[in-house]
Amino acid sequence: MADEQKDLIGKLGRLRRPIELIRFLDQTQGGSWRRLAEEYENLHSRLASLRNELAALRAERIELYSRFRALRAARVAAEEAKGRHWREKIFELEPTEADLAEREALTKAVADVIAAHAEADRHVRDLRHRQTALVAAPEIQKIHERRRSIELEAELKRLRLIRHAVTSSKGLELAGRRPSAWWFPLVCPDGLWFRETVESAECYLEPLD
Repeated sequence: MADEQKDLIGKLGRLRRPIELIRFLDQTQGGSWRRLAEEYENLHSRLASLRNELAALRAERIELYSRFRALRAARVAAEEAKGRHWREKIFELEPTEADLAEREALTKAVADVIAAHAEADRHVRDLRHRQTALVAAPEIQKIHERRRSIELEAELKRLRLIRHAVTSSKGLELAGRRPSAWWFPLVCPDGLWFRETVESAECYLEPLD
């Protein structure tokens, strides 16, 4: 029994991720841990879906930032072309109808770039609002809270199992492998270990010869 408890301590110590611990408790403890493990898996999947949505929004924002840079360069080029045309064809000259038409086209090109930049800026703000709303949604907050609650319950169960295993593998060796009555309130003042011992106790008869 002592070797089994030492092995259990080692296994519990190697479970780093909450989901690994919860799956282990499901496999070894059963009972309500089967339901909690299924619930945790569902919560984990829903949060994974949320992370995918957030990643898609971030990717779209990154693409828009690249578009911002291209639009800034396009605006500089359009304004330079408009200024050059003004100096070469309009300022203190007698522009032809073609020159004036070109001037109008260059002016429109600048306006189009400015409008495109404003539209991209509105799109970025919209993405930020959507991302904030997605993270702060009451349903998502409840999922986070419930997941943390299950993780805390699993950690408390890990501690109880380790305490019981340490007592069984080391303490009982010093006590002749018998859980003397004084061990219970000393090791577990809240009475939990005593109740678990009673619930898991197995009785059998031995011949007296």
